[in-house]
Amino acid sequence: MDSYRCQNCDFTGCEDLFPAAKDLSQRMTVGDTWTDSECPKCGSLAFPVPQRRKVRRINRKRGKWALAAVRAFMDETGLSDADGLHTAIGDLLADLHHLCDAKGLHFYDLTLHALGHYRAEQTEEGDIG
Repeated sequence: MDSYRCQNCDFTGCEDLFPAAKDLSQRMTVGDTWTDSECPKCGSLAFPVPQRRKVRRINRKRGKWALAAVRAFMDETGLSDADGLHTAIGDLLADLHHLCDAKGLHFYDLTLHALGHYRAEQTEEGDIG
């Protein structure tokens, strides 16, 4: 269950303690961080608290998945640990670029898309799948 924190009085607790916010259209503007909850103590808007430890744990797992892919690439291409991860990842990225060319995909667009995922995954809140 997610935790919420009041932006005014810093009251923090599980989401079940925070009622639905009233008059959201008058209290929020375009670009604000979304919330639909308010503080049960003072009535100010309350926002989800980032679950940093969970995010770090999931991102370590994502890093392990990437390392497994790089290791498989190293095995397939004959690269060794002596070549280093820097070389292996660079070669894999170059080969992914070749693959994109062959399949009519735009490597740079995919790179920007991946960067968006990476940034989102650094700041995720709540349940992470």
